[in-house]
Amino acid sequence: MNSDKKLHQLSLGLSIGIHVIIFAFFSFFIKDQDVIYVNPEPIPIAFEIKEVIVKKPKVVSKIEEKEPKRLPGDRDHSTVQKSIEPYYPKDAINLGWEGEVTVKATINSKGRVTRVKLLKSSGFPLLDNAFIETVKSDYVFKPKRVLGVNKIDTITLSYEFIL
Repeated sequence: MNSDKKLHQLSLGLSIGIHVIIFAFFSFFIKDQDVIYVNPEPIPIAFEIKEVIVKKPKVVSKIEEKEPKRLPGDRDHSTVQKSIEPYYPKDAINLGWEGEVTVKATINSKGRVTRVKLLKSSGFPLLDNAFIETVKSDYVFKPKRVLGVNKIDTITLSYEFIL
């Protein structure tokens, strides 16, 4: 540590000494009388400012921009992004109940289910409720998208309970 500090002080002193020698050398050989100062006379410049009139261009025809009908990523209907198979209730398995459940689900603009309506029952409320609860809690959708904006949509879903 101490030797680094001495090395830095030595290099700083050496640098200052060299600069002083160079300055003294040049100031000794270059005298004030050797320098020629040139005081140039101003050069006359002739210029004219002409009036420029810019005419407003005529409109040939107006091009009407049409609203796009679709954008990339638009969807006509909501699509299922994540789903799981509903649990088969133990009592329904023991009793041998089977059937198809059809529901109508309302999908919000964030892709979550907000309402479920039973369209076609399996004939067994236990199976119907199992599917409805699964749709409400575990299904995630890509919402309907029109012109880049997510919209509320309804979708029909079916599930068949088979043993």
